[in-house]
Amino acid sequence: MAAASFTYAGKKIDYTVEYSWRRSTSISIKPDGLVLVRAPKLVPLIMIEKIVRERASWIYNKVLFFEKHATKKQEKEYVEGEVHHYLGRELKLRIQVGGSDSVTIDQQTLQVVTPRISTRIVKTLVKAWYHEQGVKTLYERYNLACLVFEKVGIYSKSLTYKPMRGKWGTCSHDDHVCLNPDLIKTPLECVDYVVYHELCHVKHHNHGRGFHQLMSKMMPDWRKRKKLLDTYGIA
Repeated sequence: MAAASFTYAGKKIDYTVEYSWRRSTSISIKPDGLVLVRAPKLVPLIMIEKIVRERASWIYNKVLFFEKHATKKQEKEYVEGEVHHYLGRELKLRIQVGGSDSVTIDQQTLQVVTPRISTRIVKTLVKAWYHEQGVKTLYERYNLACLVFEKVGIYSKSLTYKPMRGKWGTCSHDDHVCLNPDLIKTPLECVDYVVYHELCHVKHHNHGRGFHQLMSKMMPDWRKRKKLLDTYGIA
């Protein structure tokens, strides 16, 4: 990897270059402002700098967008009234003393019941509930998507899940998909977008023309969904 920067409209923007055995160069901006350039191993840095300068206006506007609109990840305190997200909905945390541990939701509330109330216990219960719901939803949406992709001859070998810093999902070169359980906090249309995105990588392990054509075929409104997902911070 290599680090570089450029200045546009008086703003210095740092970016990181990640080399791999890929065919094309791509530029992505993460919700935390990280600018990542993925490039083939044999492309000289001077050529990458030229590509970045040509897209300087787009990068600049994207960075400003995230600075203004992106949801910043903040450490939760797990206290009464705190706002949590589930499938894009805002839920207020309610904590109640009860006979046994449980976590339930309705349209506006994330309800925690526990015999002994403490921040540690509430945090453990809420995080366990999120993980369970996240894994369940990811497998459901993945299995439904696989049925659609199999009709066009695209087969994923398996699904795994794990928290990933700065990524919603990945697809390995041997066609194994991995998804971030934190997707459960985003709208279902965003969950499906990430699932379709990774399944398209089963056929195209890059972000070239073929990949985008396949995405548009399988999910015509994917750009709208991606724009919505981009407003959510990544753990």
